[in-house]
Amino acid sequence: MTKKISAVPGVSVTPVRVENSNIVDGDYTMQIGQNGSGQFTDKNKTVQTDGNGAGQYADENVTIQRNEDGSGQYTNKVTGVTLQVEPNGSGQFIDTINKFKYQIDADGTGQYIDEKNNIKIAIDQKGSIYTNNNITIKNNVDGSGTYSDTDKDLLIENDGKGKAIITLKGKTTEVEAKPFEKIEKFPKLKMVPPIPSIEANSLLITLDSGILLMLINMMFVQKQK
Repeated sequence: MTKKISAVPGVSVTPVRVENSNIVDGDYTMQIGQNGSGQFTDKNKTVQTDGNGAGQYADENVTIQRNEDGSGQYTNKVTGVTLQVEPNGSGQFIDTINKFKYQIDADGTGQYIDEKNNIKIAIDQKGSIYTNNNITIKNNVDGSGTYSDTDKDLLIENDGKGKAIITLKGKTTEVEAKPFEKIEKFPKLKMVPPIPSIEANSLLITLDSGILLMLINMMFVQKQK
């Protein structure tokens, strides 16, 4: 189309970028700032963006509030996921459909709860505790700890120095044993998805005598960092 118009004698076509403007077209309205910032609203969604990944986004199912450093909040009604994350990677992740959640601090300590499978993992500076139904495992940072299975009436006590005491149905035995392996800390939470920037490009069509028409093409642009 552009080539056909520009081929007409006396007509020139120049691509231009729209900034600091308001656009209203049918079901949507736009306020365009500079460097991808602005606001966009239609019947399905609302976007407010700073152009650097920060801003707010909301539609029927998804709500995002994000800061430039990636911290913020994310909620998805379809997947049942809620994410709240701080700049240091701490925060919480909740999945209401699969029934599990994380609560994580910046140093990797925190807890994980899986309601569907009845699993809980808690990690602090002293070690970790794992529970699943009748089984409980306590793991200390020095390699000592305990393993307990109430259904089997079993208790294993590891001193972390090469010895362990096994008690099964009231009978006790001392054996050689390796220290418990040190459990890893929780990984930091992922940052909130960036808010796309807004750009509006247009074609400036002019005659030799002056401006004839400006065609505007709006688009969301996801800037990569």
